[in-house]
Amino acid sequence: MQQQTHRPGPLHQTNKPHKTPRHSRKASATSEIKNKVVSRSSSLSSSRSLARTERLNQAHQNRKLKWEKAISNKRSIGAGSQAPISVGILGSATNFLKGLQDDGDSLSIKQINERSLYVLSSRLKMRFKLITLNHENFDETIDLVKTIDLIFLVHSPDDIEQDNYIKAFDILQVVYIHCLPTIIHVIDGFGRNNGSLSGLKRKLKLKVGDDKLHSIENHQDYAQLFHIAGSSRRQKSTFKDARPIVSSDNMSVIDGRLAITGFVRNKTLNPNDLVHIPGYDDYQIHKIEIIPDVVSLRPQSVEGDQVVQTLVPDLMKQETLEQEHELDPMEGEQNWPIAEDADDDELEQEDRDDQLEEQDDPMDQDEQDNQQLEGQHEEEHGEAAVEEEDDNDYEDVEMDQDEIDGDTNARVRYARYRGLKSFRTSVWDPQENLPTDYSRIYQFQNFQQTKRRIMSEFESRSGANPGLYVRVHLSNVPQEAMEKLLAKPLPPSLIGLLKYERKITVMNLLIKRLPDVRDPIKSKEELVFYVGFRKFKARPLFTSNTISSKFKYERFLKNDVTMVATLYAPITFPPAPVLVFRNGELVASGSVLDSNPNRLIIKRIRLSGHPFKIHSKTAVIRSMFYNSDDVLYFKPVELITKHGRRGHISEPLGTHGHMKCSFDKKIRSDDRVFMNLYKRVFPKWTYSPVYE
Repeated sequence: MQQQTHRPGPLHQTNKPHKTPRHSRKASATSEIKNKVVSRSSSLSSSRSLARTERLNQAHQNRKLKWEKAISNKRSIGAGSQAPISVGILGSATNFLKGLQDDGDSLSIKQINERSLYVLSSRLKMRFKLITLNHENFDETIDLVKTIDLIFLVHSPDDIEQDNYIKAFDILQVVYIHCLPTIIHVIDGFGRNNGSLSGLKRKLKLKVGDDKLHSIENHQDYAQLFHIAGSSRRQKSTFKDARPIVSSDNMSVIDGRLAITGFVRNKTLNPNDLVHIPGYDDYQIHKIEIIPDVVSLRPQSVEGDQVVQTLVPDLMKQETLEQEHELDPMEGEQNWPIAEDADDDELEQEDRDDQLEEQDDPMDQDEQDNQQLEGQHEEEHGEAAVEEEDDNDYEDVEMDQDEIDGDTNARVRYARYRGLKSFRTSVWDPQENLPTDYSRIYQFQNFQQTKRRIMSEFESRSGANPGLYVRVHLSNVPQEAMEKLLAKPLPPSLIGLLKYERKITVMNLLIKRLPDVRDPIKSKEELVFYVGFRKFKARPLFTSNTISSKFKYERFLKNDVTMVATLYAPITFPPAPVLVFRNGELVASGSVLDSNPNRLIIKRIRLSGHPFKIHSKTAVIRSMFYNSDDVLYFKPVELITKHGRRGHISEPLGTHGHMKCSFDKKIRSDDRVFMNLYKRVFPKWTYSPVYE
């Protein structure tokens, strides 16, 4: 009799799994085991693992599908169903374009305006739009660079001989910082022999690094250049690809409204959206007309300016131009202070505090850094003791000490300050004592969730799809703005805004100071920000970038440290590039962090005194206050010393501010006694858009 093998059924005993992945955390592994549902199948065939040949076949099919999808996406770029590949020409463009127009055999040329033209290649079945960039006009060039796919940096052989001529293109620094479009370096080598061009190629290769390099020696090289451009890998930009862009060919005035004609790129343009013209303002769409493609590779059934389809906005769903929330004094329970009723003494005190900060802070950043290093070196042992006892609650001692005049009452001057047991763990309500400006802004309950919802809605909405040639009619464009736009030799692109990107809120920008900037950058100093496609002036507050519920206010933008700039500005959903300029000089760069009005920016000051008499663990401290009422007012606040001792105020002595204090250990006669006070600070409403 043949022996039968026992096969366990679906109700067999199942032991609890105990082995976790090798490099996973215990908490995540426990959670994974808890939430795991073990499926019991009664069929042996369904639970059977695939054979080796089947697994190989399945992997081969998956690779083939991915390869076919990648090839299809690559071939569709610049083809008839997609918008032409946008290429910016930077450098010696005159001779380059002249030679391109003389080559009429393999490429078809169609001039649009003074600084742009279309190039059609029937052999490659691709279309290109060439735009001449003026590197001397930084604002115009940076706005165009954010929308194009490639850059042809054309080098003249005479320029290559110069050592620093590439540094003359300031726009390249911005391109390399944010990795915007792919750069292809082109040597305009007409009339040069091969020997001299080889030497120029080697010299230029040392300057451009890993960027692609191509030389133009005859007309056939143009076709090869566009083949390289069409097959090159484009730099991905989530910021640019998430928004619809109309690459403008021309502008006109129709029925008193500004009309912009061009291809739709990246995303679907809906007539209910708001659009932004870089250097100008946001506008509503009156209507979108879909018209025949002017540079089609195939013969069109409809020719001329005949309108194929018209899209009009739904007045119930169209985004409004409202930017600020209107304040209703009768709404809500909190009494919002009115500007006319603001406490003049409080405003004057704020100005005095700012002046004291300027007096305390050295103007030279190098001197400030040296003083901080010296202070840390002198106080190394005492500060280390403080950190050990309080689990890193206190930061390094900085130049934020304050002194009180004998005629000033500390309880009046520091009425808005408070003491904290621990900067890290103490509770601070983010909704208390909010300024009037907070009633004008918009706030999200969950910023990241709102961003994901808006991005997902973009994928399934109707409108003018990418690749269509459209004429967009704008509403409420001022006459002065229309005259300036019509006078421009190169019309700017039209940027479609995401939902809520017109609204003002508190924006947090993650920025880093450039290493070659010498002068210090102070908080509340007026700077020019390029955030996404917008340009505006503001006076930000700088804070440390830490994982905490409270963030320390910094008076300067430090070197080699990524910090957060907080300011009032229109909403821009991340990721989005940020450039910071001061007096026309690029001083910092970064990206958008988030929008969070509840971010607690805490300013710290230190009141200092010194021992007068010492007895065991008790000491008499003077020069911190100048009357007994102030001593009683600040009695609950903890004291710390330079050498790490902790204590508290026991009682005032006399009427001149002397106080009896008790410490955990005996203090030294050369020690300094500090009292840390904190208050929350808010950015000033200094948002001012910069228009041309």
